[in-house]
Amino acid sequence: TRAEALLMDAIGVFRRQVAMPDATDHTKAVQRSTRLANALQNLASISMLVVTTTLEKSNALLEEAVTHYQWALELGLEDDPERINAVAGVAESLYSLADGYLQEGKYDQSKARYRDTMIWYQKHNIASPSMIQDVQFSDADASLEATEQALEDYNAMLYGGGEIPIPNDYYGGSSGGGGDPIYQPDELYEADLHATLGALRMARPNELHLAISHLANAIERYARDADTAGRALADAQLNLAMAYFQQEEYALSMEAHADALDVYQKVVGEGKNPLMDGLEDLLAHHGVDRKETTTTVSGAGDAATVADGTNKGGDGSDRLIDLGAYQASILNATAAAKDEL
Repeated sequence: TRAEALLMDAIGVFRRQVAMPDATDHTKAVQRSTRLANALQNLASISMLVVTTTLEKSNALLEEAVTHYQWALELGLEDDPERINAVAGVAESLYSLADGYLQEGKYDQSKARYRDTMIWYQKHNIASPSMIQDVQFSDADASLEATEQALEDYNAMLYGGGEIPIPNDYYGGSSGGGGDPIYQPDELYEADLHATLGALRMARPNELHLAISHLANAIERYARDADTAGRALADAQLNLAMAYFQQEEYALSMEAHADALDVYQKVVGEGKNPLMDGLEDLLAHHGVDRKETTTTVSGAGDAATVADGTNKGGDGSDRLIDLGAYQASILNATAAAKDEL
């Protein structure tokens, strides 16, 4: 593209300037290094829009940008006006690198750069980017309401109460419910509901605390049958990391992110994009068209068939979850963080 060519030319000029630093003028040296880093970072962003550009190339540009930003900070004075730009540039680039390495399936590098990001934010008192305004679903309210109703119905069916009438023959005993219920708890189904609620609430103002509560609830249940839960556990942990990041709970975010990557590495494998691997097949299985912009909670109104185990698969493939909204939350939150930065 034209923009890419112009940036490449600018980078060539800035590289030559940086290679010949002016030892008598620290301000000029800082400006040159910062401008080079800016150009590298912008080129990395534009390159991701080009189909033929690889994540590896983009990540290499960002690594070089971080090097020059940090060099500028080492050269610059505390009151240098370029310092703020360099500090922000490092934050942006580190976050993008953590995401880029994750999408490359390079989990150790992603962990390291995410840890660097959290430490950098805390050290320099940088406000966490808001991920709310860019994460939007056209039917988010309906999805949230339907999922909450599904959870309420599920609990009512198992434990009584609520508006769902429970016939006497649901129980092995008398009309008073003296026997054991036919419907047994399905923790993976319940985890799916909490995970979806957590993902949806991340996209709503002032509801991060509710999102964190739902995601923690989902993770606890998934972890009890981690082999069946598979990537669903990692998805919930990654969302939890993002929620903690927005709340500036950097240590907790770092821990949740590392936990998520450990699961992705085990389930998806090294060198594969865990955010996209198998997504199309999963969406098709649940009747979700990934090209559509609207999402619904698949089967949220019928918890009964799941609670009695009739729809459970040994690989967890038949669990009900709003995969469209859930995956969109992960991908859009990542993109929104970059845009905000």
